[in-house]
Amino acid sequence: MTGQSPATADQSLAEAVVRRLVAADAKVNALLGITFVEVSSGKAVCRLMVGEQHLNSHDVCHGGILFALADATLAYANCSSNRRGMSLSANIIYVKAARLGDVVTATAEVVLDGRSASASTVRLVNQNDDLIAVFQGSGIRFDKAIIEAPGA
Repeated sequence: MTGQSPATADQSLAEAVVRRLVAADAKVNALLGITFVEVSSGKAVCRLMVGEQHLNSHDVCHGGILFALADATLAYANCSSNRRGMSLSANIIYVKAARLGDVVTATAEVVLDGRSASASTVRLVNQNDDLIAVFQGSGIRFDKAIIEAPGA
């Protein structure tokens, strides 16, 4: 027994799990420009500053970049409970273009954390809190831990 409250223990575990995942994703996140911001149990936040390398032929952020940002954020939120899983499906609705210099923040929240399935929603907003896109994903869950939890 660590003496931590359950909420503090959940937060510590979520942070440890996502630190491991962010380290494993370091190369792809660096390539895409994705920065991990924070995690709590069932929630995660990542950010991306739109650079010239992210622009498509219309001089707005390529939808695939926004999809990747949302997908990474969703993965961190889903795995914050220390259970492995993988995506089964995902969709995104683009509401507003992200432009050069915009800071896009993705906030993921797990809405279903079942024994064998999960579902999450990710909202992407710019620095003015304008909605850029809404991403929804579902996944399959496995009874296998990502890290060895203290006291397990």
